Amino acid sequence: MKDFHSIGQSVFITDKYFKIFLKNELKEYDLNRAEAMTLMMLLSDRPLAELHYDKGVLSRTLQSLEEKGYITRSTSAEDGRANDITVLDSAISVGRKIDVILKNWNDGVTEGIEDIELFETMLRKLVENARELSKEK
Repeated sequence: MKDFHSIGQSVFITDKYFKIFLKNELKEYDLNRAEAMTLMMLLSDRPLAELHYDKGVLSRTLQSLEEKGYITRSTSAEDGRANDITVLDSAISVGRKIDVILKNWNDGVTEGIEDIELFETMLRKLVENARELSKEK
């Protein structure tokens, strides 16, 4: 019989080591994991909603990035409740370094996996299913 908690346990342990890896790698840039991932989303023009942060975490993260000189925020002219975010040159420079860090992680954790595309498809499905299971009822 398959171990009933093996997938959850593997995800938990992988997440633990990802956090440790990023903490060590980002230390010299004075960034935490949330700040680095948010910065990478901003640099790629992808919606911040893809990070699945709640509003409080996202607001604190953006405030910290602004205080560290990576972004500026201003009230949107179109919607006074929203902010326009401008990514500064300092973010572009550190973003290149974060990109290398994330590539090193991806290369390391996928070592020995034959079909990376299939693996990525399966992970996206895992995230989608986890999101569905976690919805409040």
